[in-house]
Amino acid sequence: MLAAVLTVAAPVFVIAALGMAYFFVNSISQYTLGLAISSGHFHPAQRLKQPVIWAVLVVVTVLATDVSMPRWFNATTSILGGLTIPAMLLMLGTSLANLNIAAVRETLSIAAPRLGFGFGFGLSTREPLHKSQKLRGTGTWALTF
Repeated sequence: MLAAVLTVAAPVFVIAALGMAYFFVNSISQYTLGLAISSGHFHPAQRLKQPVIWAVLVVVTVLATDVSMPRWFNATTSILGGLTIPAMLLMLGTSLANLNIAAVRETLSIAAPRLGFGFGFGLSTREPLHKSQKLRGTGTWALTF
């Protein structure tokens, strides 16, 4: 019975690990290379002041050393994690409500090809990179957005 549960749950853990790896790479590149490109200069000391960099380093260290965190820490982070998506949806709704689109045709002429290119890129990389059906669907949406 336990083997059947682990067999079914194993792909879920693989997908979660791939999602975390994607998030780590995206966060690190966004807060190092993205800030360097947008500011026009790269100073390593400034990049070390970003809290996301330190958070990712702590998470990787905890995962690599297999440290077990205290129960109160797990409960607190679980509560904060549960609040994250609703808070993001509230902020998205607020920003969309305050958004003024002056030229709808111009906006759509930029947004539609961008969405089409992203979805096409996701579909074109689906077959060579992902073998299982679950990973194939996950990779398509991750690469699209």
